[in-house]
Amino acid sequence: EATGSGQPFAARIQAIRPRLHNAAEWLAKGKNAQAAAAQQDIYSSRYMVTGYALAATARLSGDSALANAGEDTIRRGLARQHASGYFPERGGFDASFQAEALVYLLRYFDHAATADMRRSSEPALLRALDWLESRVSSRGLVQITGNTRTGAGQERDRTGQRRRISAVAVSRAFGLARTVMGASKFEGLAKAVATARQPG
Repeated sequence: EATGSGQPFAARIQAIRPRLHNAAEWLAKGKNAQAAAAQQDIYSSRYMVTGYALAATARLSGDSALANAGEDTIRRGLARQHASGYFPERGGFDASFQAEALVYLLRYFDHAATADMRRSSEPALLRALDWLESRVSSRGLVQITGNTRTGAGQERDRTGQRRRISAVAVSRAFGLARTVMGASKFEGLAKAVATARQPG
């Protein structure tokens, strides 16, 4: 719809719209939001995923309560940011999940945030990008030393495999930053990460 190319999919979009709204309402409901908060405090990237989901659905549906819930969730995630720029994951930092958080935070910033929210969140967003950049070598290798979730067999993914650094997420975060924030350096970082052979 946003691109003007939605007409062939109009029936499908109309069928999805109320289901999407119902799912977001369920997510924002008090007891469900409280249940999610414990996990979000451990895995800060989930604040950004959830906040974007609520705010983007609010934009689609015009539901101001969902917009407020999305903004509140993003603010709680931003409040957890370490002074150096990372969003905590399991008591420390993780470059892969920092990228995941940034992908959703950048999407939120780009098309779901209010002007006031853009102004107030931009410094934290830039600190988060700077931190992620500090974990990437000049050859595009993402440093895994110190990661709490990826790169050293700390967790298993849904397939049972050891969770590796997600070069896709890191490259996507920098690519979105190039478009959303307008800094050309992020394009070079995105390409370098995408073409490098990443560690474990």
